[in-house]
Amino acid sequence: ADYGHHYELTAAEKGIKIVFRGTDNLLVMLADKDKVIKVFDNLMTNAIRHTPQNGTITVTLAHRDNDMLLSVENSGNPIPEGQLSRIFEQYGVSDASVAAWGAGLGLHYVRSLVRLHHGQITAANTDAGVCFTVSLPTDENAYTEKERAPRNPESRYDLHLDGTGSDEDIKRPVHHEETGLEANDAR
Repeated sequence: ADYGHHYELTAAEKGIKIVFRGTDNLLVMLADKDKVIKVFDNLMTNAIRHTPQNGTITVTLAHRDNDMLLSVENSGNPIPEGQLSRIFEQYGVSDASVAAWGAGLGLHYVRSLVRLHHGQITAANTDAGVCFTVSLPTDENAYTEKERAPRNPESRYDLHLDGTGSDEDIKRPVHHEETGLEANDAR
């Protein structure tokens, strides 16, 4: 499915250009579709919120070793270096410049969802602004047998940013109990 273009209308209202960069290869992975979409949605919403008028957001999908990498970089103000490690803490940020990034619940929730997929998320300042990178395993052996069990075999999808690819090429979603979303259990 093609989720990236949904944000172009919102970005266009601010004159923001969204650039999509992808891999030429199909990335196949086990994932819970709804949770991965929530991760992408939060990162894109934050990027649009923090990108200035006529700025740029670059979304990159890549494959490295046994991981799928999704990066969302915006041309907004950098996060103070001393606060980068705290950006994913639940309500743990008192610095107003960091709290403005939504470091209360949204990014904490994103980190919890990424960890449920045995992945990692990082934030880094770049020459252009700020880049959030999500790394999720593409090797199904990263998941337990229970996690590999399909809840709904019909919910097959792909992560192509350009809308290409076939649902037939995609594996079933990862199964996680909803109780797994508890903040303390996600660590």
